[in-house]
Amino acid sequence: AAGEGFFGLGEYPGALFKTTDGGASWQDTNPKSFESVEAVAVDSSASSTVYIATGPYHATRVRGPGKALPDLLRSDDGAASWSSVAAGLPGGKALTLVADPRVPGTVYAGTESGLYWSRDHGNSWALFSALLAGTPITSLWISDDGLRFQAAGPSGVYRLEKTRGAVDVAARRDGGSRVLAT
Repeated sequence: AAGEGFFGLGEYPGALFKTTDGGASWQDTNPKSFESVEAVAVDSSASSTVYIATGPYHATRVRGPGKALPDLLRSDDGAASWSSVAAGLPGGKALTLVADPRVPGTVYAGTESGLYWSRDHGNSWALFSALLAGTPITSLWISDDGLRFQAAGPSGVYRLEKTRGAVDVAARRDGGSRVLAT
């Protein structure tokens, strides 16, 4: 619904806030079982479907490092209940999340090991780009048409595009390859 949204804070204890009035007021929806909320994404077709990446809180001088294991959770009821959808992600940890604005149930997760995506609401995950395999992805943006991406991490910023139609790979003289879209 218009004006709904979620905001997560990666502090101890992890905080997850929800608004239903465009940000005029916020309600704490965290059951306090999360040490840290690292990232939040809301499904494009159902604002009640929310994904959050959780993990241990970050160590400070006052508190030591957190003890929670990383997880990726999905709520289908506006944050009233949660289930894990981390199976298939390396280490079960996402550093950043974004939902596809055009394709319901499609969500992308930046991890320590690359960029992954799910086309079934997080029930299964696959490496999205072999180019970024092994590259930590800490920030992710997707265009409104769902075709262009910017993924960033310690080694740089990467621009990716999804293609439509048939795709073929051609060998280059230098031993590399390039993608041909028809």
